[in-house]
Amino acid sequence: MDCRNAAGRRLREDAQMRRHFLTCCLIAAAAAPLAAQREGWTRPFPGHRVIGNLYAVGTYDLGVFLVTSDDGHFLINTGLEDSTPLIRANVESLGFRLEDVKVLLTMQAHWDHTAALAEIKAIAGAEMWATAGDAPVLEDGGFSDPHFGGRVSFPPVAVDRVIADGEALALGDARLTVLESPGHTAGSASYVMAVREGGRDYDVVIANMGTINEGKRLVVDPAYPGVADDFAETFRKQKALDVDVWVAAHGGQYGLHDKYEPGQAYDPETFVDPEGFLAAVERLEKLYREQLAAERAAGFRTPWGDPDLQGIWDTDALRSVPLERDPAFGDRAVLTDEELAERAAVETAKARDDKEIRPEGPRDALRTPAHWDEWSDRPSPRTSLIVNPPDGRIPPLTLGARQRPDDPSATIGFAGGSFGDGPFNGPEDYNPIDRCITRGLPNTWFPSLYNNGFQIVQNPDYVAVLYERLHEHRIIPLDGRAPLHPGIRTWFGDSRGRWEGDALVVEVTNFSDRTNYRGAGATLRLVERYRRVDAETVQVEITVDDPATWTEPWTAVVEGRRDSAYWQIFEYACHEGNYNMTFMLEAARAADRAAADDAR
Repeated sequence: MDCRNAAGRRLREDAQMRRHFLTCCLIAAAAAPLAAQREGWTRPFPGHRVIGNLYAVGTYDLGVFLVTSDDGHFLINTGLEDSTPLIRANVESLGFRLEDVKVLLTMQAHWDHTAALAEIKAIAGAEMWATAGDAPVLEDGGFSDPHFGGRVSFPPVAVDRVIADGEALALGDARLTVLESPGHTAGSASYVMAVREGGRDYDVVIANMGTINEGKRLVVDPAYPGVADDFAETFRKQKALDVDVWVAAHGGQYGLHDKYEPGQAYDPETFVDPEGFLAAVERLEKLYREQLAAERAAGFRTPWGDPDLQGIWDTDALRSVPLERDPAFGDRAVLTDEELAERAAVETAKARDDKEIRPEGPRDALRTPAHWDEWSDRPSPRTSLIVNPPDGRIPPLTLGARQRPDDPSATIGFAGGSFGDGPFNGPEDYNPIDRCITRGLPNTWFPSLYNNGFQIVQNPDYVAVLYERLHEHRIIPLDGRAPLHPGIRTWFGDSRGRWEGDALVVEVTNFSDRTNYRGAGATLRLVERYRRVDAETVQVEITVDDPATWTEPWTAVVEGRRDSAYWQIFEYACHEGNYNMTFMLEAARAADRAAADDAR
């Protein structure tokens, strides 16, 4: 038995189940347009020679290209998951074998061009080469794709080599040069080759065009920061190319059916179209500029007109900013340039885990290395998170709050629980953070050692906030509904939102006495104001009010920033088998036994 063919059959069987599920999901989203698209994507079309050693072996509308050599072949793109037999038939009709494919490439890591890559890789024993931008998407089956991720997927394919812009790819006597063409995907690529045919030299480009998927945003794309700049760079590079012959990822993009009829005799001039290439690039660039201008004119708005707060943000730049201001700064809200440079130097040293600056003390000796912590490359110059009162300090406690006994098991923050001295007789003696229940509000807004990310998602009726730390989330209704009954209390309070101009205002009430933030519990009330500052920043202002705890309200502000390395909120697996709780209780019992032995 040919193991590679057996592997291919197994992948096809899995593909059939995934395809049924995928089809149902897609039809539910857009039945008529998708049906028309899929007809062109799956309709057979005869393989044919484009020019020289470049052949088209795809479907009626999906461009799949074979670049042959005397030592195996490049295959660029595939089609849908069931496209392997069609591709094989076209390859064989041209006198070649699919098993002789040595290298797989793709022009874009979208499912309609990648879904059969894993199967063909298994059949041919080929290597998968991809750009750095598309490699992760290929390897996770499309889940990290900025546009389609989580909606449609394909069988993952392992990437054997990462290729880069300008790199020359060699296979036997075949040569391709990589031209990164990002925008459509972060790692989109075109391939340039030279062909000599009939005494003439031809410049050939297998072009990934700068098309913008429906619903894609340019000014604010939460999953793909910088997408507008990437499109602009792609148009600039493509317009600078010398092109005689060009093909693209879709037949309709390069006029396949206007240039070629099935059965037509080979002629190297068939696909010569330099004017058509430039016109296609300029047409797409015009559409891009129009959409960019429209989005900028509308400001940071969702398609339904609300301010757009969406994205994945982090507060790492505020790591060194204390909640309360050092009294030495008085009312000064920002550092001098010299003080900021010193802060940046300290953060850099901590990120390196310089031994001479490690904190001292028995508890600190057990902490993780400082380089495990997450630091920003742009530390904030602010002197405190609190902006009101002007001195950046929390107002005094009321007389009643000063006399109120603390419950260390309810304390929100790095106090009480394991941060205290016990006793530790059971889980209830530990605070909600120890128990992986909640960091609580407003505490969860304030940056800590790591995992300072949060994600905002919107629709016309709700705003959802997911916090990376302790996997907490809030779903905030915007429909004007009344708060929960006062008798219903929750760990995270009850949130109700409304728009006031460009600000989302959220009132949070119904807290529980089981969470205690600096003395405030059930009577705590928060008012949050979310504002989009610019393409890279969202601001959250939190006013904290509890007349039973503080003599006046106080307000803190955090800024969430985009970070290209912070592209996804991963699971914070804290409570799943919370081994830390077991270990702490075991240590407490060991301490009890040691104390008993000492008393004998």
